[in-house]
Amino acid sequence: MQVVPKELRYVTILTLLGGSSPAIAIWLNKVIIDEITRLLSIGTTQNAIALILSQPLLLSSIAGSLLVNLVSDADR
Repeated sequence: MQVVPKELRYVTILTLLGGSSPAIAIWLNKVIIDEITRLLSIGTTQNAIALILSQPLLLSSIAGSLLVNLVSDADR
């Protein structure tokens, strides 16, 4: 009896993610582009990886974008 509500919960979450994932992906891509533009307007860098790792908003946006894409691709 417990399996059915758990499966229903998973289906509901996947349906919500599937419907909203394109909008979330576009928003995260916008944040990534805005942050990179802001960083490049300050100056150039020799070590891009260190720059990305030192910017929490950029790093979390990249991770979120990857996660949204993985989840939406797994749903298909």
